[in-house]
Amino acid sequence: MYALRIAALLLGTLSLGVLVSIPMSSPAKAPALEKPGLTGKVTLDGDRPDETKLNEAIRDAMRAKDERCLAKDAGEDETIQQVWRIDDKGGVANVFVWIVPAKGKFFKVDMDKKTWADEVKLEQPHCAFIPHCMVLFPYYLDENGKRRSTGQKFVVTNTSAMNHNTKIEGGFNEILPAGKDLTVEDLQTHAMPMAIGCNIHTWMSAYLLALDHPYAAITGKDGTYKIENVPVGEEVRILAWHEKAGFLNENRGAGEPIKLETSTVKNFKCKAK
Repeated sequence: MYALRIAALLLGTLSLGVLVSIPMSSPAKAPALEKPGLTGKVTLDGDRPDETKLNEAIRDAMRAKDERCLAKDAGEDETIQQVWRIDDKGGVANVFVWIVPAKGKFFKVDMDKKTWADEVKLEQPHCAFIPHCMVLFPYYLDENGKRRSTGQKFVVTNTSAMNHNTKIEGGFNEILPAGKDLTVEDLQTHAMPMAIGCNIHTWMSAYLLALDHPYAAITGKDGTYKIENVPVGEEVRILAWHEKAGFLNENRGAGEPIKLETSTVKNFKCKAK
């Protein structure tokens, strides 16, 4: 009853045009909508490859080697070719996009602005490497140009029922028994994505780009990419590379000059070869 009287009093006061001040809690601070970023899309230019034919060739190889590669619990992603993944709008997946500094310089990475995972994992659930493309940031260069570890690990797992071999371009080559995993130590950075294969199942392939900075990405299923916390204001070179199409940028391996703004968009075209 007391509450009803208070409510009536308030309504009466408002009807007389008197402003009643009611304490309110402070609004929550809105999160930042975006970080300085480099974004874009890779789109197919020209005819699509014959994906059906490529998929059949992979499955034929699996049947000839080991029927377990086509086990019922194997996902579709494991039993079709991984080279050309193109959506219905022409977006091309599995394209590496990264930037490099001006000649003779290196990027000063702010380690407090973390955009990378603690671990990069390469899985072998049956007879395919998952994911097909990866970016690794094993170390950075400090203000004196000395190499410092980021703590990021590269782990290879074999959850299948068969042995696999993991061979990384540059020297690493290990047999990985069924149900085991290993951490690859001392991987060096490389100017290009490194090929990964399996000598036991020769159709298996993957690619790893190891850099001394985190400014790299891989296009997703729709062909888009995003690189966050880029060094705004710097003139750098950008590279885009697909395992079959090669470089998509101007000047090929030398990189295409680009100046980074708070929000920079760079798109690429890709021809199927």
